Amino acid sequence: MEIPPPTRFRACQYRGPLRRDNPPLTTVAQRLVDNRRSPGRFSPSGTGSVQMSILKRSAGTAFVAVLAMVVASCRQPPSPPPPLPPLTESCKFTNTPVVVVPGNRVVERISAGRRGTEPSLVSVAVRTADEFRQDGIMYVPGPDLGYHPYLINHPEYFAQTGDNDARKRVTASMLWSSVGPYYDRGPEFSMLCLDVDGATIAFYTARTLQPHTIVRFDFSLPTRPPRPRPPPSPAPQEQAS
Repeated sequence: MEIPPPTRFRACQYRGPLRRDNPPLTTVAQRLVDNRRSPGRFSPSGTGSVQMSILKRSAGTAFVAVLAMVVASCRQPPSPPPPLPPLTESCKFTNTPVVVVPGNRVVERISAGRRGTEPSLVSVAVRTADEFRQDGIMYVPGPDLGYHPYLINHPEYFAQTGDNDARKRVTASMLWSSVGPYYDRGPEFSMLCLDVDGATIAFYTARTLQPHTIVRFDFSLPTRPPRPRPPPSPAPQEQAS
């Protein structure tokens, strides 16, 4: 009886077509090595590095926001503005200072003084009918503690009318210059004060106790209406003889 020779087994070989989407083993091994070297990469496609970048940016933004809040909380609150100058019973704050002249008086003199260091211009106007008419503009010398006369250009604006009950309204405005020859800044506020002899308009460029520019209106003495003449006495009649 013959003994058959031992059977030889061959390795199985796949004869079908190769799939291109399966990378070779060397490529997969190289990617595994790269992932170990770069801990931030969680997948061969690089999604892990993108996620780490987003996390880092979010953390940086949150840190900046917290730091800004801490700095803002450490800042001191702004100091309150200084108080306004004190008012008397005959004074008031106003942005449209208008002086009402009694009907039996007229504006006799106008003067202006400057206490501030910045140069200023003063404009004077009189209301006639329904509009204000500008009388002139004056450069106010200074700074000093005195008053400088204003030259009235149109005396007819300030003349008294025939009706003693009629009242004129006069006003003044001020412009000042901080830098250069351009007068383009107005006062922050103004104060109007009345007295028995006239009125004063004080212009302030800031909240200080001392005004920057002052305009003074001096009134004339009250005019009395002329007394009516008594009727002539009748002539004595001669008695008939």
